[in-house]
Amino acid sequence: MSTPNTIVLKGNGIRKEAPAAGTITPGDLVELTSAGKVQRKSSAATTAQRAFAVENEVVGKGIDSDYVTGDNVLYEVLPPGAEVYALVPPSAAAIVIGDRLESAGNGKLRKVSTSASTADTERQSIVAIALEAVDNSAGTDPVRIKVELL
Repeated sequence: MSTPNTIVLKGNGIRKEAPAAGTITPGDLVELTSAGKVQRKSSAATTAQRAFAVENEVVGKGIDSDYVTGDNVLYEVLPPGAEVYALVPPSAAAIVIGDRLESAGNGKLRKVSTSASTADTERQSIVAIALEAVDNSAGTDPVRIKVELL
């Protein structure tokens, strides 16, 4: 299977842009700050807008070219069913196809464990479902994962 060179794999969202409040990697789950800047989603296990930083194709940069503070970040707000090439943090629990994913609090996605006793607010934190298995439990760098947004 080939490695994608774009973040949005399937579906169409609304493309937006805002100045970066810090370093952002294409594939990061992002949010707006009160100053109107975009940053990596900063809180874990909370409700998140399905907004992901995308590659800066306008200036010929790919998915591995980070945005730095002050750059105009291109990001896309996507509907359920869209597929994205997102990121999993280092030392994250192993993910299998079908696992539900939520914000890890650093722009990355992590496996969420829900049960009958899980609060509604925690179940509402689910952003996506894994379309491939990824084990980054021994990793030291983020790795990419194909996901479908819920």
